[in-house]
Amino acid sequence: MDIKPHNFVISLESNSDSRIIESKLIDFSTSVYMDGKKVQKKLQGRILGTEIYIAPEIKMFHEGSEPFIVTRKVDVYSFGVMIYKLLHKLNKDFDKINKNDLKIIKETPFFTARLNHVIKNCIQIQPNQRPNISAVDKFLKMECNIFENEEKQLPKKFLSESEDPHC
Repeated sequence: MDIKPHNFVISLESNSDSRIIESKLIDFSTSVYMDGKKVQKKLQGRILGTEIYIAPEIKMFHEGSEPFIVTRKVDVYSFGVMIYKLLHKLNKDFDKINKNDLKIIKETPFFTARLNHVIKNCIQIQPNQRPNISAVDKFLKMECNIFENEEKQLPKKFLSESEDPHC
């Protein structure tokens, strides 16, 4: 998919009791239909999409190289970059952001620790270190407090035995 702000519309749904803001993805021109099994596609030919939202594993691909497996984690990466840029109103290419730009995360009061945590995990360089989007959804709904890849890095004493800590 081509996950970026320009490919979403926001709608406000209302009924007598509440108002719901919905975000809908509207551009599927670079999407690949998957049958619900292991999501993978061999990447061949030229790369489509907006460069700043393209995952590192896609950027490393070039004409003439061997095809490789593309997973849904490329969309998770794009989501992380999009959220980061939207919250910070950044107009730079993400890969040109420097350490001073990243200090904004700590200095911006509306930028919660939870969103910072989501972004940090979504933009991991290695695809297997990124959460899946359903884990991000659970994390944002506060149904869990840590992503599975992080749980593996924590000593057992930090994890509660009574709850399932990861998304």
